Amino acid sequence: MLRLISRSFWLSVQSSFMETFESRAKYLFTLFDVPSDIDYYLDVGAGHCDDALVFGKEAKQVLALDQHFWNISTNLDTKRKKLTMIKADARKLPFKTGVFQMISLLSVLEHIPEKRDTLSEVFRVLDKHGVILIQIPNRYFPIELHSGLPMINYIPNEVVRKKLLKMVGADDWFLTVDIPSFKGLVRLIKQANPQAHIVSAEKIVFPTNMLLPTVRKVSVLLSKIGFFNIFPYGYCITVTVQRTSLNFPEKKINNVARAPPSRKFQAIRISLIKLVNVGTIELSNRKTRNIIDC
Repeated sequence: MLRLISRSFWLSVQSSFMETFESRAKYLFTLFDVPSDIDYYLDVGAGHCDDALVFGKEAKQVLALDQHFWNISTNLDTKRKKLTMIKADARKLPFKTGVFQMISLLSVLEHIPEKRDTLSEVFRVLDKHGVILIQIPNRYFPIELHSGLPMINYIPNEVVRKKLLKMVGADDWFLTVDIPSFKGLVRLIKQANPQAHIVSAEKIVFPTNMLLPTVRKVSVLLSKIGFFNIFPYGYCITVTVQRTSLNFPEKKINNVARAPPSRKFQAIRISLIKLVNVGTIELSNRKTRNIIDC
């Protein structure tokens, strides 16, 4: 009975929470410091590719990387010729060092056991003037945002957490979810690259007008009592290696204008990767060999 109630409840919440992945991506985009001049952008853990399309709107070339793409037929704009899908492991990126000006990991790190190794790989392929965009759910949100179980992440014992997830019939991939805390993520970033600098960190509180009517009233009530100030849905962190290397367009976050740094962002051109099929990297030309690490 507990299994049936939990799964039925959470499936209904997930299906009625937000209209599209695209609307979520557009909101998250406003929480990051995104440089105005990007030639090549890599989205790690792209999934349905909506994030890659939104975040890479102004980039000259967008690379979406994942081991398993999903919902591509309904979400992917096939006319977007600058989008390239690559099947690969985030823990061992198939690129040479220092080739991307922007890399994003959106709702990805909690699904990867080797978080520090993954971040080290991301730093390796990042251009020295580049920026990394990281988004994670809130480990201490009262409802675990993958399984729908209340307070599950508050249980310190991993074995007990997994047993509870199995009791309510959680899918196998739920069992491997390990959300780092905000402070834990900052430590992982510094361990992966001691020179890393956090440009900005923002709380995720989805605007009520993004939510469907079934959950909008509850969200309004929780906002009024200040719930989301204590328990945001998650966090968005902008990371770079050099403090003054990025040219951020002026924008307003939380009604405060943020002026761009004086030094202009220097983009380094890299060679274009082409795919014959998803997971098949075309290596027939010299330009492609310049970026692929093989």
